[in-house]
Amino acid sequence: MDRHAKQFLHCVLGARDTATGQQLWEAVKSGLLQAVMSDDWKPYEHMIPEALHIQSKAETYTVEGYNCLVRHFLARLCRKSKCS
Repeated sequence: MDRHAKQFLHCVLGARDTATGQQLWEAVKSGLLQAVMSDDWKPYEHMIPEALHIQSKAETYTVEGYNCLVRHFLARLCRKSKCS
């Protein structure tokens, strides 16, 4: 996500695993990235070049806010009988 333009660069659906993270990185790495902010999930250290990568939970608040909104609206589509 571009924090300043408030635009998504790309989205990948899947589990929070290395394979899904690698798919996302492959999709965005060809762009003109100045920096990549992430939380401290260890596989990011191996995917993203150290010169671009900043690991800080404080820098991910914009995308986390959007993730919360998406989860909220998707939860409205679930039937209560299917929720655990």
